[in-house]
Formats: sequence, structure tokens, C-alpha cells
Amino acid sequence: MKLLGLYQLTRKERKYLDNWCKHDLLVAKKDEDGKWRFYDTYWNSDQTVYTYAEVKKIGTLRFIFDMNFAKEVSEYEWKKYKRNDTAYIPIGGGSARYLVDSRAKPDKKSIRLQLRLELAEAESEIRFRTGQIERLKQELTLN
Repeated sequence: MKLLGLYQLTRKERKYLDNWCKHDLLVAKKDEDGKWRFYDTYWNSDQTVYTYAEVKKIGTLRFIFDMNFAKEVSEYEWKKYKRNDTAYIPIGGGSARYLVDSRAKPDKKSIRLQLRLELAEAESEIRFRTGQIERLKQELTLN
């Protein structure tokens, strides 16, 4: 274990209670005692913590992201980067952290894709509002 990183834990066996309030998405950190510990990302504060030996008993780890170069950004900014330069960490009941590799630059393809998606959403909103206006005008003439 050399890297401060984000890892996906794949369990050997799946048991209902083993999974309760856990993402099995673990951040590895070296603690003050010099030992590596793995913190589940489900809760920001009251996290489930594993030692390396415990993780090995439970299952296997797959490296996802190097936290040495992690920079937290907004969701909007995060979408401008290539997927292999990003990490998404869901937290508890719906919030999330969006990370990018601080060495990476925004990607033109990703930016263009995001702009096209936003444009399509705006056009859809215009169609919806136009229909809503027409319906309301029609109701006004009937009443």
C-alpha cells in the first residue's frame, strides 16, 4: 500500500448488514501511527474505518483515483474533465464530492458535450414553457 487513494472494495460475500450505510468506496489514509486505514465515504464524519488486514479479509481493492493530486471542484466544473481524470464520491443521503486530478486540464470534448447537453435542456424548457403559455391563454379565453 503506497498511495493515498480512492479504492473500490469488492466483497467476497454480500450480506445485507455488511452493506448497511456503506458505499464500499474507500479513501486510504496513513494515520498518525503510520498505519494505513480505509475510510468508507458514506458518511462525512462518522465513517466506517477498516485496517488493511480487515479489507483483505472482506474482499479486494481496485484503485480508482490518486488522492495526492485531488482537487475538489463544483459539479459544473467537474464535467469539463475526462472521466479518467475525475472521481465522484457520493456521501450519505444524496450529496457528493467532485474531484479532479490537479495536473489535468479541462478537456475540449467534455466541455462541448456538456454545452450540448445544457443547450438541449434549455431548448426543452423553452418548449415546455411555450406549451404552458398556450394552455394558460386557452384556459383564460374559456373562463
